[in-house]
Amino acid sequence: MGQSNGPFRERALCLFLWDYILTFPQEVHYFWSSRWSLIKCLFFLNRYLTLVLLAFTVFFDLYPTPDTETYFEVFSALVCAFLVEVIMQIRLHAMYGHDKKLIFVISLLCIGELMTQVPNTSWTLPFCNNVIPNHFYPYWIAFMIFDTVVLLLVIRKAYHHYHVLPEQYWSNTGLMAILARDSVLYFSCNVVVFLGTTLLWRFGPQGLATVANSWSLVVPSTSAGRLLLNMRSSYRPESDHISTAGLSGLGSLHIVDCASKDPAEGGENYFDSNITTSDG
Repeated sequence: MGQSNGPFRERALCLFLWDYILTFPQEVHYFWSSRWSLIKCLFFLNRYLTLVLLAFTVFFDLYPTPDTETYFEVFSALVCAFLVEVIMQIRLHAMYGHDKKLIFVISLLCIGELMTQVPNTSWTLPFCNNVIPNHFYPYWIAFMIFDTVVLLLVIRKAYHHYHVLPEQYWSNTGLMAILARDSVLYFSCNVVVFLGTTLLWRFGPQGLATVANSWSLVVPSTSAGRLLLNMRSSYRPESDHISTAGLSGLGSLHIVDCASKDPAEGGENYFDSNITTSDG
């Protein structure tokens, strides 16, 4: 099965490298010169750790070692999923102004999502069976449910954001528009991959059941990287619009509505939406 999946893993790695080459100039421009923060650490971990993990999966196809390969695939899936979900939680935490109840519920959902992968490891929980059953296909549904919840929360916040503002100021809410747009695109890409993987596990032959595993690492990882790049391109890190807040490292999305003031010189409006620092 490992040899039959090899070409698919190589194609997944090529897709990741292609996206890396396309976005490398943006990475240099928006991240290399910025000060270190949780956002910056997550970006580099998501980008380069995923690249290393994918490279090793291809290596194991060329020089197969079944036991090591199994452990490594499990480790790769858990690490990449954790990084991506942390990035999504940070965005939600920022958009909802450090709502502790919301982030607590989302964190519980994230933990539950990651725990669905534990039965696929050799280090099982006492109440988990280490055998992959024929009905394993719902495994990927947990990812789609979590992404759906995140998307609905983002859309709810974006709707409220535009609903409370006068229509003439909508064009100046760039960051909120980017967050909403990227969330929809992120959700769409991930659902295609996870739904395809689910259908392969449910209806496909056993030899093709794990074909989409590498794609389920590449697509969420590249999508999350694009989310952070687009946020940085909207507001430069030098102005601390995307930064850390105390020990948590989470910014907060504040709406500064100065619509009643006169426009600044050069026709610039005082309205702004940004992620600011709230240290302490």
